[in-house]
Amino acid sequence: MKLTIPYFLSAGLLIQALICLHCAGEPASAPPAAPAREPVFRFSRQDQITGRDEPQNWCYQPYSQAVPVSAPLENSNQRFFDLPPGVYRLIVPFGKLTASIMLRSRGAGKPIEVFTSDHFPECLSNAANFQISPDGASLAYDNRLGIRFSLSAQPNGTAVRALLDLPLGAAYGTEVRLCDKCAD
Repeated sequence: MKLTIPYFLSAGLLIQALICLHCAGEPASAPPAAPAREPVFRFSRQDQITGRDEPQNWCYQPYSQAVPVSAPLENSNQRFFDLPPGVYRLIVPFGKLTASIMLRSRGAGKPIEVFTSDHFPECLSNAANFQISPDGASLAYDNRLGIRFSLSAQPNGTAVRALLDLPLGAAYGTEVRLCDKCAD
């Protein structure tokens, strides 16, 4: 391609014109779509709330709606349940012991907020028994008295699917309930 440049163009304009001709050759491509974000767990920053008469104390709110909990056929040590936006109480009983935690889901792609005794000491398990992995992908519980489990999550439409992994042969129960009146 022969390029004829009028003599009255300055060197600066000549360089700009050449750059534009070079750039105009290929159309810009759209940036690649971001992959769906995996849900992550994080401990709530909410202050501790106590007292039966405190309206913000989720310990005393009704949890009348049970969430279906299932187990995959190929892994009897795993349970799964969906968490659309809302506040949930997960209870894992074993004999006379119970692990209890609250989870606030805000939907797929958003962090799952974890509440422990640091937030609601009247009804939730000791915060020292919980640990979130460095990348936030899983939450582990070990009370050192016989209850151990881990929790991970994955997107499931607009909800989050929680995956509860129990030790091999564990005879734990699992109950998940949606809070009727917990303010979001």
